[in-house]
Amino acid sequence: MPGVDWSNNVDQELRFKGWREIQVLDELTEITSSTELHKRMRFWFVQEIAEEEGLLKFLRDQCNDLRWKNARRRVLIREMEAFGERWVAVDYLESLKQIHARETAKLAALTDAIAESLAGIHEKERHVAKIDLND
Repeated sequence: MPGVDWSNNVDQELRFKGWREIQVLDELTEITSSTELHKRMRFWFVQEIAEEEGLLKFLRDQCNDLRWKNARRRVLIREMEAFGERWVAVDYLESLKQIHARETAKLAALTDAIAESLAGIHEKERHVAKIDLND
């Protein structure tokens, strides 16, 4: 969420769990076998890109699944509309339309999340390219 300072919440959470301090840079030094900050940061960004790409694949799979279900639901709605004004069909039809509206909104939200994820990947790739250029 924009404007929210999560760092304070994280610090409180870590203290609550009894953790005194996490030395991320020290951990990166061990992983990369380098004390050079740019090499550690490059590793960090590359790892985040890989994680973001995994999330992106998941989101795309979910969107494809929702699109398929929405298409089938639209066909079912049309078939139910063919029944006309029979009371049972009308009740089911209204339920289907409500579900379809909610699932369509969910698809829009996932599509927005995909756009944000792609923007995050591109941003991190720019950071890596900048590090590589200066290396």
